[in-house]
This record gives sequence, C-alpha cells and structure tokens, in this order.
Amino acid sequence: MYKFIFHYDGVPDSMVILPLAPEYIKTNEKSLNKIIELFYGGEVNILKGLALRDISIKFLLPKDNVLTKMTEAEFKEPIFYLAKFREFIENKKPVRFTVTRNQQKGGAIFSGNILVSFEEYEVMENAGEEGDFWVRLKLKEIKEYSQST
Repeated sequence: MYKFIFHYDGVPDSMVILPLAPEYIKTNEKSLNKIIELFYGGEVNILKGLALRDISIKFLLPKDNVLTKMTEAEFKEPIFYLAKFREFIENKKPVRFTVTRNQQKGGAIFSGNILVSFEEYEVMENAGEEGDFWVRLKLKEIKEYSQST
C-alpha cells in the first residue's frame, strides 16, 4: 500500500495525506554536465553531477469516501486539498514530500522523503465525474544549503 504525504517540517497539523494512490508518479533526474566545443574541433563533456529532481504526479481527489480506505474523520473533500496546494505555493516554504511503499503483508518496499516546492498544479473535472477532480502536480526538489562565513 502506498501513502503520499505533504507537510511543513516541524508543523504536524500541516499534514496532507492523499486519499488515493496516484495514477502515476514520474521522477525526472538529469545531469548538469556541460558540453564544450573545442577550438580545434571536437567536444569535451565536463561532468558536474545531478540537477534537482522534477516530480510529476497525477491523482484523483474523489468527492466521497467510497474509493478510499480512510476513516470518515480522515477523509477530506477535494476543496481541502486544492486550498492546501495553493497555500503551499503562496507560503514560499519548502514542503516535505514523503512516499511510503509497503507490501500487503506489511514489509516496506522502500520509502522516499525529500523537500520540494510546489511548482504548478492543474485541476481537471471530467464530464460524468462531477465533483471528482483529477490533479496533475509538478514538484521541484529543494536542497538545503547554508553560506559559510
């Protein structure tokens, strides 16, 4: 069973748990390598390491609790999530994104836990599915840094 959680570090009441596992989660990792063209012809590749990850997620926010395994107290309507996503963008603070992947028998497959920024989200409502919202969310990894004096 998968669990997808967003929250501010150190703020337990900011936690948002997606009601259903996403249709997909896509992580894009690329390098920062630089190709330099040599004066006399040819190229060299300057290796620079990894760029920040881009993460895309598509998921359903259902209008009712029929599809989820949440209790009635845990279940939130789609407007709750959409307001939180907007807040995550407006607050200009890093958001902790945690993914747990457990087998049905209880053992963990592996987990993910990174700081991200909410870059963009798109909300779609399909005819015949009134009240259910499909969301496509784009996140960008954040790496903490500090200036040395």
